[in-house]
Amino acid sequence: MSTSPRLLFVSGMFRSGTTLLGRMLNAHPRIAVASDPYLPFFKALRSREAADLGIASSPDEPLGDYYFDRDQGRLFAAIQQCRLERALDEAELPALRQRLRAYGQPYAPLVSPGLETLAGATFAKLFDAMLELVARHYGKAGAAYVGFKEVWADEFIPCLARSVPGAKFLQIVRDPRAVCASKNVTGSRYTWLFMARQWRKLAALAWRYQRQPGVDVKVIRYEDLVSEPLQSTRDLCAWLGVDHSPQMSDPAAFVDGQGKPWIQNSSYGQGAQEFARSGVDKWRGSLGPRELALIETLCGPEMLLHGYRPDRLRGTIDEGLLRDPPLVDSASLAAWARAYMRNDVPGTRAELARESLRYALLRPDGERAGAEEAFLFPELLEALRPRFAQIPAAIEI
Repeated sequence: MSTSPRLLFVSGMFRSGTTLLGRMLNAHPRIAVASDPYLPFFKALRSREAADLGIASSPDEPLGDYYFDRDQGRLFAAIQQCRLERALDEAELPALRQRLRAYGQPYAPLVSPGLETLAGATFAKLFDAMLELVARHYGKAGAAYVGFKEVWADEFIPCLARSVPGAKFLQIVRDPRAVCASKNVTGSRYTWLFMARQWRKLAALAWRYQRQPGVDVKVIRYEDLVSEPLQSTRDLCAWLGVDHSPQMSDPAAFVDGQGKPWIQNSSYGQGAQEFARSGVDKWRGSLGPRELALIETLCGPEMLLHGYRPDRLRGTIDEGLLRDPPLVDSASLAAWARAYMRNDVPGTRAELARESLRYALLRPDGERAGAEEAFLFPELLEALRPRFAQIPAAIEI
C-alpha cells in the first residue's frame, strides 16, 4: 500500500549552502526538493499576523530579525505560536500569485504556470496547493518526501510543524564571516549590521528548534557538508529513514530547477560541479578588521553555540566600533535594501549602542529582564552565560 510523501522543509540563511543541500537531497530517487519557490507566502503570513497586532507591515519588506524592537518582538512571539489554519482573504490572492511568480521564476520555474490558478480559503489550503505543485512538477514516483528549500523563513518551522503532521525540517548554518563575505565581495550588497543580525537570528532558531517538542529538526553545518559529503548524506538518509543514495554525494548528478545539470554558485569566480572545500576560509582574504570586529561582536556568542571560533571576542563592545562602524558603499547597496536598511554612521552607532545590552545580560550577575529583546529566547541566554563567563574582556580566544 502506498503512502503520501511527507513534507521536507529545508531552510537557512542565504549564502549558507541551502541550494547545495537542496540539490543533494533532490538527487535521491525518493526525495523531491524544489528551490526557493514560495518566500512571498511566508511574508504574507507574517503580514497577516502583524495586522492582527496592529503593526504596519508591507508584504515586500524582508522578514525581521526581531531584536531590540517591542513591536517586532510581539510579532516574533505571534509567529512562534501561529498556525496555517486561518482565513485567507480571496482579494489578496491575485497580488500574492504575482509576487510568488516573480520571486520563484528564476529558481523553480516549473511551478510558475500552476500559480495562475493557485487558490485556498485558508493559508493551510493554499500551502497544500503549493506543495501539490511541487509534487506535480518536481516529484518522483514512490517519493518518500516532497518539499522545498527556502532561505530566510526559519521562524515559520513551528507553524509548519503544527499544521503539517509528520513534516521534517532541515536547517543549515555557516560561519557568519563566510556568509557576509560571500555576499559583499561583489555585486549588490547588504549592510553588515543587517546580515549579522539575520545570521544571529537564524543561528538562535536552529539552536532552539532542536530542543522544541513536536518539531522534528536536524541542523547541519555547511563546513561539515562540503568537507565530508558522503558521511553527511549518510547521516541525512538515516535521519529521514530512507536508503542512502550515492548520487547525493556526486555533484555531477545534481540538477537545477529546469532539470539541467547544476553548477554551484560562487562569489569568488566560476562555479563548478564539485564541493567547494577551498571556499570555507576564503572570507579571511575578503573582510577587513573593522568588518570582522563587527560580525564577531554581533554574532560571537551564537557562533560558539555552533562550533565557530571567533578570532577575537571581547566581553564588551569595542569603542572603536562605536566611533567608526563599517558601512557599505551606498552606490553598491542593493536597490531594494535602501528602503529597509540603515547605512549611515548615526543609525549604525545607535544600533550598536543597543547591542551593549546583550553583553550586560551575558555577565554572570546580569539581569534577566530584556532576554527576549536581546536573545529572542530566555533559555538561549542561560545557555550562553557559562560559555561567555570563560572569556575575559579584550583578550584573544
